[in-house]
Amino acid sequence: MSVAFDRGSHIPDRLLHRVTTAYAPEEGAALSTHHTELHMLGPPVEGADWLADDGPSNDQDNHHRRGVVILDVQPVDSRRYAIDWKQVKNGASFAGDARNVRSYYSYGKAVSAVADGRCEEAHQGVGCI
Repeated sequence: MSVAFDRGSHIPDRLLHRVTTAYAPEEGAALSTHHTELHMLGPPVEGADWLADDGPSNDQDNHHRRGVVILDVQPVDSRRYAIDWKQVKNGASFAGDARNVRSYYSYGKAVSAVADGRCEEAHQGVGCI
């Protein structure tokens, strides 16, 4: 779950999860929001004309919500928090042949990470594992 607050807004001390069904409401655990320092992250791309598309959500048309793969006999939702970053110019994300990755404005652009990491294994169409 992701909860966004406007910069400078009051952040509550705790969040309480409540699920309402046809039978009755159920309450879950209260979670503290101030046990760690919250960090503001910027986009992982530099430059202009970027669009954060298909971000973390359960929209019916969001292809990331169905990103479950089987890894070591366990289902893994590898794309749960994925965001498609597209560079858009004149209302389009590419010029030329849509089947050619080099036609996309974002192709080959640098991407920044929040922390150091290492790609252990890469697979075409999947990325790092």
